[in-house]
Amino acid sequence: MMPWLMNSPYDNEPHAVYRIFGDADQLLYVGRSRHPKSRLGQHKRGPWRAEIRRHELTWYPDKDDATVAERLAIYAEHPAHNRRPGDLSHAERRQLTKKQQREWRLPKLTHADT
Repeated sequence: MMPWLMNSPYDNEPHAVYRIFGDADQLLYVGRSRHPKSRLGQHKRGPWRAEIRRHELTWYPDKDDATVAERLAIYAEHPAHNRRPGDLSHAERRQLTKKQQREWRLPKLTHADT
C-alpha cells in the first residue's frame, strides 16, 4: 500500500473500478468504490441519470491498485462526466509502460520527478 493512499482500515480490502456507459457505449464515468452497488445507485439519482444504460466492474485487491487503475482509465479513456486530472501522479506514471506513455503523449519523467 502506498502511504499517501492509506487512510482507512478498509484500504486493504477489495475495491472495484466501475465504468458507466450511455447510448452507443459512450463512456460516461469511471469511478472507484469498495461498495460499487451503493455508489452506482448514487449516480442513478444524479444529474446525468437519464444517460445511464449499463455499467462494468473490475475488482482489485486493494484501494491502492484500484485508485491507480481508476486514474489511468480517466486519463486514457476520457469519460464524459469525470473531471480529468491535469496529469497523473509521479507514482502512477512510473507504473505506465514506455509504450503507454508515448501513446498518451505524456512528457518524460525527469530525474527530479522520481
